[in-house]
Amino acid sequence: MKKFLILFVCALLISCASKGQTVDRKVTPDQYYRVSGYAKALVISGSLETVTKRETPTKRILKVFINNDVAINENLIDDNDELKGRWKNKKVSAACYSKNNNLRCLIYVGNERTVTLSF
Repeated sequence: MKKFLILFVCALLISCASKGQTVDRKVTPDQYYRVSGYAKALVISGSLETVTKRETPTKRILKVFINNDVAINENLIDDNDELKGRWKNKKVSAACYSKNNNLRCLIYVGNERTVTLSF
């Protein structure tokens, strides 16, 4: 019983002393789009992580996945931002904007507009 009490107190002290961080993750469902030059439709999805730490400003990270490969993994500065990445030697971009308190990102593969991800 004594060991349990000591272990419980140590765990309580560690949890109170650690710097708090919360992560809120929003994930979009898979969307399918057939890009010219590809036989199969691409599976495009995304996630938006909002990381909040006590001493630092809130950080938002946008990830765009194409066929489960990470095409974009960038810090989103504000709601009207354009992020860039690559997937299989093709340029990928996300043109993001805010509408009705929701973040929407138009996804381009090459120069072709594909899907809109809503968070």
